[in-house]
Amino acid sequence: MHLKDLNFLTFKEKENLQSLKIKTLEELLYYFPFRFLEAPKNKQISDLVVGEHVTISGIVVDIDSKKTYTKNVAFTKATIKDDSETIDAFWWNMPFIAKSLKVDQKLTLTGVVAERNGETFLSNPKIEKVKNLSIEIDGSLFEKESGEPMTGIYYENKNIKSLALRKIIQKCLKSSEFKKIENLVPSDISKKLNLPDRQNAIVRRQFPKNIDDIVATNKYFAFEEIFVMQLYREHEKALRKDEHAYKILEDKPKQEEYFELLKNIMPFKFTNGQERILDTILADMAQDRPMSRLVEGDVGSGKTALAFAAAVATIFTKSKTTRKALQVACIAPTEILANQHFEFFTKTLSSENYFGIALLTSKGAKIWPSKSDREKWVDVPKSRVKKLLDNGQIHIVIGTHALFNKNVKFENLGLIILDEQHRFGVKQRMALIENNKQNKIVKAKNDLREIQLEKPIPHLLSMSATPIPRTLALTIYGDLDLSILDELPPGRKRATTKIISKFDREIMYKKLYEKVKQGKQAYIIAPRIAHDEETSNKSSVEFEEKRIKEKFPNFKIGILSGKDKNKNETIRKYYNKEIDILISTTVVEVGVSVANATLIIIENAETFGLAQLHQLRGRVERSSEESFCYLACDSENENSLKRLQALEKSNNGFELAEVDLADRGAGSLIGNRQSGLTDIGMEAIKNRKLVETAKSEAQKLLQSDPSLSNYPNLKAKIESFAFHEE
Repeated sequence: MHLKDLNFLTFKEKENLQSLKIKTLEELLYYFPFRFLEAPKNKQISDLVVGEHVTISGIVVDIDSKKTYTKNVAFTKATIKDDSETIDAFWWNMPFIAKSLKVDQKLTLTGVVAERNGETFLSNPKIEKVKNLSIEIDGSLFEKESGEPMTGIYYENKNIKSLALRKIIQKCLKSSEFKKIENLVPSDISKKLNLPDRQNAIVRRQFPKNIDDIVATNKYFAFEEIFVMQLYREHEKALRKDEHAYKILEDKPKQEEYFELLKNIMPFKFTNGQERILDTILADMAQDRPMSRLVEGDVGSGKTALAFAAAVATIFTKSKTTRKALQVACIAPTEILANQHFEFFTKTLSSENYFGIALLTSKGAKIWPSKSDREKWVDVPKSRVKKLLDNGQIHIVIGTHALFNKNVKFENLGLIILDEQHRFGVKQRMALIENNKQNKIVKAKNDLREIQLEKPIPHLLSMSATPIPRTLALTIYGDLDLSILDELPPGRKRATTKIISKFDREIMYKKLYEKVKQGKQAYIIAPRIAHDEETSNKSSVEFEEKRIKEKFPNFKIGILSGKDKNKNETIRKYYNKEIDILISTTVVEVGVSVANATLIIIENAETFGLAQLHQLRGRVERSSEESFCYLACDSENENSLKRLQALEKSNNGFELAEVDLADRGAGSLIGNRQSGLTDIGMEAIKNRKLVETAKSEAQKLLQSDPSLSNYPNLKAKIESFAFHEE
């Protein structure tokens, strides 16, 4: 229910809630405190000591409001009585206090005990009016107990503070609308897992009596959230099974021709892991239902080669309607990575095969091969690429987010490849599919009749170079089939990794000097572009450029950042060995593959997640040469050093991702904005048993009731399910 429909809230309260981006009753009820103050331990009035900061509870027995004789200052006096004695409380220059208090009202007061003329009193104490919640707290998860609720502290802003939020939420819990809140988790599942009623869980999470309540309710909401997400994913997966897709390489002769071509054009032999996953991909694409597969691979494991092989299989297949080759859209999150894929695809796929390849980004477009020189590409207007895609003359297009534009149309889109899957939202990838799913009107040859044909759904191959723990992959990408590529191509060497303190930097620079003198190249990574006085403890590209130029004046230095307008030119120079040391931000984290680069220095390494550090280390693991990764860290924080030591000991990205998940949470691996998960859900992903149980229960429910007709509340929830997008 929308806030505007809640009659028990004032217009101002609704306006203040909207400033926190709270729009519905459910969002308000699920706006949980991020920390709690322990319920204050009340003192008896007879035991109060002057100067103490205390909390007392009692009944108002008298109220008086007047002004002082000398300075004419307004004050309110209330006499409070508990089982032991009475005490006066004074509030100066707050005449409204008198109107808010009533005789026989129960109050909790917190303040400092003062004394004047031998009489003790409380001066300007904080007031908490004691209210009872409207529903009985029970359920198998909780035990009834006495005692006051803990005080919740909420994320707030200048418009609304925690006290006001607590009062508003109390109003909600006493309302008739709250009593209409239905369970999302079906009763049989709740009973099996010993979960509480949803209403009870909300009350105890908002107003817990102790820490156990918080822990128990967090488990409930974690299961509810993961269960609903799993149900959404499984439901989407089931719906796609009914969609029609192109059958890729369905006839035997074409398969043999494809494998012969692949063997001749690939610059290296596939590993056993690559062959196993390619067989799975081809088996998926040979079906008449759309493939949805995620390939997770560690740094340098050869995912791009798999994407290329899947793309070649697609363009080797013709549409039965148009008799033209099917098309491929390969989408990368950065222009650098898109350019690298374009270079790999054009170099690997011979121009003799007469397949057109294009690059389309927000900056411009290219087409390969050029008519004048079939070994080269040519710059063209973006409109030219769009036109050639629409009439089927471009077979593979590689690009960035520009390909999500609704004006980019394909005649026969057979495969979508998403590189760095976690950089794209669910709605983005589905938008590209839907954009090219529309019916197409064609004319039969030598026939004036128009025939309306429904386009098949393209297959989807997602790739991630950020290793993700299985529990996280099951939750975030539960609608995709998962393949893990955990084998490196033969000859690849792992980098030697060392933590460098501020006292050991000369060791690092000595090795840098040796490598460059041997004709090798290096990276230096800084967390910032420019120097900032407020964060002077963090290095920057500007600072490192100055330092390295002073230390190594004869070396060729290049700088790079995401804001660099000439970054592609800088990368080209680095590829061509015109730069010895590239000083950069993390923009080179993915997509930059220079085999001659064998050393990387990462400044302020403690500020990065392990997954990101592992990706950066992968920049110098592109050959059989000995390589080094130096983690420069001035911090003496024990936890930071422990995390970096894990990187020293392990080269396995999946192991490191598990450490990151345990220490930093899922947000450090994928980012909350892409996940659709709350903080409670993010924390829940660490619990493998909970995730697997939620997935299992979601699958069972859909098997017994595919349309969720018996669970209208749950059906409405997943139909309105929204993911956070960038």
